[in-house]
Amino acid sequence: MTAIPARVLAIAALLTGSLLATANASVAASATAAHTAPVSTSMLKSGDKLAPGENLFSANRRYQLRMQLDGNLVLLETGRPIWHSATGRNPGATAYMQRDGNLVVRSAAKLPLWQSGTHSLGATAHVQNDGNFTVRTTTGKVLWARR
Repeated sequence: MTAIPARVLAIAALLTGSLLATANASVAASATAAHTAPVSTSMLKSGDKLAPGENLFSANRRYQLRMQLDGNLVLLETGRPIWHSATGRNPGATAYMQRDGNLVVRSAAKLPLWQSGTHSLGATAHVQNDGNFTVRTTTGKVLWARR
């Protein structure tokens, strides 16, 4: 099997982001520019979780969402924290992208510590190439954003 060159993968990611941005424009015409930028992300799908010590990277790998061992969900830009859920001091906490569309950090005892407050069946959480962290509907509409 032949490996795909990194340059080809990068071009494909850019093209995919452009197509998503075009599709999202009609859905979110009134949204701010931060919410309609080309997506090109890595995501937590409905029903997925980010367990302690696990990471989710943006497609360009500049941004990283980390579920820290202390229970804090942190977004980093090249290793520097730029957003967090303020849920530290809760070892074993896990981030859940619930099927009802709410992103929730739960303690080891499953008690909610932080939530996005979003509700849309099948919503997904995205770490974007522009450093935004969003929860989106199945049609791409932004329900929550870290900025």
